[in-house]
Order: sequence, then C-alpha cells, then structure tokens
Amino acid sequence: MKTYYIANILSLWDREFKSHPGRSFSKTDNNDKINLIKLVKPKILKKIFKTGNYPKFMTRGDISIIACRNGISSANTIKNHLQEIILHRDQLLNSREHLTSYDERQLDFINTVKKHGTQLIIPNSKSIKDFADGEISINLEESVRGTDAYIIQNTLNPENPKATSHNIMELIFMTETVRRSSARNVTLVLPYLSYSKQERRQGRQPISAKVMIDLFHEVGADKIITMDLHASAIEGFTKAREMSIENLFASNIILDYLINDKKFKGEFLAPDAGAGKMVAHYSKVAKLELALGYKFKKPDSHHEPEEQRILGDVSGKDIAIIDDQLATGTTLLNTINSLVKLKANKIYLATTHGMFLKNAEEKFRHLKNAGILEEIIITTTIPHSKEFYQKNTYITQLDALKMFAEAVYENHVDGSISALYETNLRNSLFGENHKIPD
Repeated sequence: MKTYYIANILSLWDREFKSHPGRSFSKTDNNDKINLIKLVKPKILKKIFKTGNYPKFMTRGDISIIACRNGISSANTIKNHLQEIILHRDQLLNSREHLTSYDERQLDFINTVKKHGTQLIIPNSKSIKDFADGEISINLEESVRGTDAYIIQNTLNPENPKATSHNIMELIFMTETVRRSSARNVTLVLPYLSYSKQERRQGRQPISAKVMIDLFHEVGADKIITMDLHASAIEGFTKAREMSIENLFASNIILDYLINDKKFKGEFLAPDAGAGKMVAHYSKVAKLELALGYKFKKPDSHHEPEEQRILGDVSGKDIAIIDDQLATGTTLLNTINSLVKLKANKIYLATTHGMFLKNAEEKFRHLKNAGILEEIIITTTIPHSKEFYQKNTYITQLDALKMFAEAVYENHVDGSISALYETNLRNSLFGENHKIPD
C-alpha cells in the first residue's frame, strides 16, 4: 500500500505539472509532500524508479488509433503494421527463457492487445463534417477514456495543398476533443509536419512552426511523432516536461533500398548545406563519397534559389541526390541540371516527403523521358493516389509508415526509438556509446 500511495501522489503531481506548467504548490500539496516523506523511506521511491515496477494504474492504457479525415489510409496502414509487430514480438518473447523488465512491459502490452484489441476510430460524415461556412464540427462517437490515443493526420494533401491549414485545424480540434474525452495520453502521429520551413523569422514574420506546435500543446498533446523535420531546431520549440517531439529518420529505409536493393556504388549529393549533415550519415554508413550543392536564395523566398553550384567531383559517376522534401522541385531540378553540365552518369533522387506541388510532376517526368533522370525514390509520408504511380512508373515508393508503427510500439512499452535504426546508422546518428535495450 505504501508503494501504491507514493505512485498515486507522484502521478497526480505529474498531471498537475503538465496541466499547469510553472504553477506553485498549494498548502494542500505541501501537506501531501510532508505525509509522503513521513510515510515511507527514500529507498522505496528509489526502488520504484529503478525497477520500473509501477502499480498497474500507472502503466499505459489500451491503445486507440484515431484518424482525422486526411489520415484514414495512413491510420489503417499503421494499425496493420502494429498488429504484425505485436505478433512477431509475441513469438520472439515466448521463445526466451529469461525476460528483462523491457520484455515484461512488452508482454503486458501484447496481452492487453490480445484481450482488448486495438481500437481504430475512423471518422464518418457524422463524426467530422464541414459546415457551409467552412467551420469544422467534430463529434467523437466512441469512448477513449483511459486509453493512450494516437491521432493520425496527413496535414498535406498533394492534390489539394490549399487545404493544409484546414487539415491542421481539424487536427487541433480532434486533439482537444480526445483530451476532453479523458484519454490518458495523446500522441500526434504526423508523417509530415507542415510549416516546418517556417521555423525562423525574416523581418516582420511569425515563427509559424512554433505557433502551430504551441497550439498542439495547448489543446492537450503530450507528444508528436514525425519524420525528417526540415529543421531539427523545431524539436527545441517545446519544454520536455510539457510536450516532446520524436523525429524519425527515413535514412534507415532509403539506405536499405539504395545499398541492398539497387546495389548503389556511386556518390551521394546533398543539394544544399541544410541537407549536408544528414547526407554525411549516408556517406559514412555506405562508405561512399559525398558531394555538396550550395545555393543562394532571396530573403523572402522559401522555394526559389537564385544560383545552384556543386562542390565535389561528379564527372562520370552515378549520383544519388538526397533531400528531406520535394515541394515544387526547383532546387532539385537546378541540381540535376548542374550535374548534367558536369557530366554525371546515372542520376537518382531520394526524398522523404515527395509532394510534387504545382507542375513538379510534369517537370521530373520530362527529365525521365529525356533520359536524364534514372529514378525518384519517395516514402509514404505523403499520400498519393494509385493513378499518380501509374503515370509515373519511374517513382519508387518506400513504406515509412511501418517505422511509425514501430515507434508507436516502442513509445507504448517505454522502449528505445533509436533501436529502430540499423546498427551502423545508429552509431553514426547518436554515437557508438549510445545504448539500447537488449
């Protein structure tokens, strides 16, 4: 009972801190502190945190996967992957003679899923709808009380990019709805984080990325899981005790495809300095050379460079251009033109977020038809129709949503996200002394 009482107070304090950051304790809170100290010796507290043996009510709840309207296909895919992961881990753990505390947390979760399943909430015309004046109405029909809610939304629809802010508002309202419906934890799963290019001021401008993330926090989000942020500094836009951002790296799956499937032996190219740090990991892991592009941009432009040049010897070599996103494609098209002038051999383009905005699709298809571009590799962080891939057979789609399912699993069992990366890549990203659970 002592352990139960301690954990109960700690849990309440933790919720108060999250709900009211910066507030001072009241007289009642101080009395609770005093009673806690009198009740138990410090070593019991130490044992709780060291072993991770919290009372059941402090462990995570059942999982609810909740889709916003533009995230339905991604939510279904993530749920299917999650079920496959659970089945695989169940078989693996049952074959072990000795279990670690991490293994036991996994088994608790797996047994919970076996008993209760994974709730998948897909919106219909009644649960989410738009009024004639453009307002969004949300009415969550299923209960999420006490669950760990994972809200899935693709904020960008490449077929209707002007709806981005509308999709974000729907996500904000859904987050507030889920929090008010007494979900235990709320995690936003956003394969691509819109506004990530607006993470700094230039003149009289807002820092739009921070404004959006502040809104997510204010309506009750505990965590954001996303992939390949355009600027990693965005992770620092939140206080760790209020809301955290988990930034996944698609390099794990892109490297696997290029090295193991395509047997790529050429040279990696970062189209600009911003991509240089990540592409350096590609070069280090694959033990291939690295070239660097650089550009000059107008202060008021997010997509239009004035000049593009390349540092490095690319003549006669196969080149794989690596970038986090393909929006209008202007920078990447200029990079490809520079490579042609420098007489590069086969040119590949790999990008995490393949948006293909404006007329980018037609421009890259022209390069392919002209024999200049060999292949474009993108991931499922941006959803495209079957017709898009039928028209562009030279574009290869890699499944990034499986990694999101793995991140959901590890997050739920308090595992290690860095364990998802191949060993050499993990050592490059985090250092060789970075430890993960056995």
